[in-house]
Amino acid sequence: MPSGELARVLLVERSRRSAAAARREVESLAGGVLPRDEVETAVLLTSEVVTNAITHGLGIVTVAITIVEGTMRVEVTDANPDTPRVSRDAGLAPTGRGMRLVDELSGAWGVTPLPDSGGKTVWFRVP
Repeated sequence: MPSGELARVLLVERSRRSAAAARREVESLAGGVLPRDEVETAVLLTSEVVTNAITHGLGIVTVAITIVEGTMRVEVTDANPDTPRVSRDAGLAPTGRGMRLVDELSGAWGVTPLPDSGGKTVWFRVP
């Protein structure tokens, strides 16, 4: 790993505790390295993307976290090829706002299809 790069990869259970575990890892890795507001944003967005993978994804969920030159990138991979969508009108629904938060608060985000496994990686970066 080049100097100045921090990285972690997690395999997360398909359970409600998974988002909390991923949040703790993001905070642990980024704390003291990134500004507090960026850490808080990364923690929130990680929670949203991991929750989506647990709720709508298939198979094993992995979370890869890297920080290079002051930019954090979080990648969440699962075996479901369906691409998440940004809901512009969730109204009063209790769900459906996660990807809108990712779209509005991240520096960039996207989805990388994984043809070999049939799955995808949803990623975002902060700032």
